[in-house]
Amino acid sequence: MARRRSPGTPAGLDAGRVVDAATALVAEGGVEALSMRAVAHRLGVAPNALYSHVADKDALLDMVTDALLADPPVGGDAGWRVRLDALGRHAWGATRGHPVLAARLLQRGGHGPHLTALRDAARAAVAQAHVPPDRVDATLAAFLALVLGLAASGPDDGGAAVDLGIATLLAGLAR
Repeated sequence: MARRRSPGTPAGLDAGRVVDAATALVAEGGVEALSMRAVAHRLGVAPNALYSHVADKDALLDMVTDALLADPPVGGDAGWRVRLDALGRHAWGATRGHPVLAARLLQRGGHGPHLTALRDAARAAVAQAHVPPDRVDATLAAFLALVLGLAASGPDDGGAAVDLGIATLLAGLAR
């Protein structure tokens, strides 16, 4: 039986391919290079074909941001300090070359499986640091604000500011 697809939708085009093409455009030319037309051109389709898989450019930016945060180190048996340190460095490293996307996460939050996995892992690590349950979310918000804020507008110091910021935050949690 032949596989059916929506009229005008090229075979093999799916949200994953759209996000991969968009992520490549952002990697090559920054967020400014991203447009629905540019993604369509890269995929060899008409721009309207994208709308079967992505609502609009805003949704595509959310999906690209989530894709950048893929494979967060969730830790396993490592202690809470090691896990928070790794998660913070992962988020900073993934977004530091894309300050617009880091700022977007700070301002709007974000959605997607990778961002959710990162937040859940960080929340669990914060809770294991014996932070009172009513302060876990505020502590997580401060942690993400530090890391994403430095990615969005921090100094280009090779990571020294994020090293100091994470170390200071972890030392405070350990008290």
